[in-house]
Amino acid sequence: KCPLCKEGLVKPNVIFFGEALPPRFSELLKLDAPECDFLLIIGTSLSVYPFAAIPDFVRAAVPRVLVNMTEAGEMLYFNKKIRDVFLPGDCQVTVKILQSL
Repeated sequence: KCPLCKEGLVKPNVIFFGEALPPRFSELLKLDAPECDFLLIIGTSLSVYPFAAIPDFVRAAVPRVLVNMTEAGEMLYFNKKIRDVFLPGDCQVTVKILQSL
């Protein structure tokens, strides 16, 4: 409920499962993906589309790194593609390690 009026429901500024992404998502993906020179994917199952398709939008030579507890989505085939790296483990710990490099 709204903390001010004590009525009505307040929806957080997130997109819930099953809700459509705003049109801006597709517009920016088409503009940004060709400019990407390194794709860092953190903490996702890569199973919900259209977000799960983002790794496919970058150019073929772009390195893609998945930081996750388990391999995920299309990235299950990471070891078969030279441009892909899977960093298993806790996302926060792994990002802190990357930050310190």
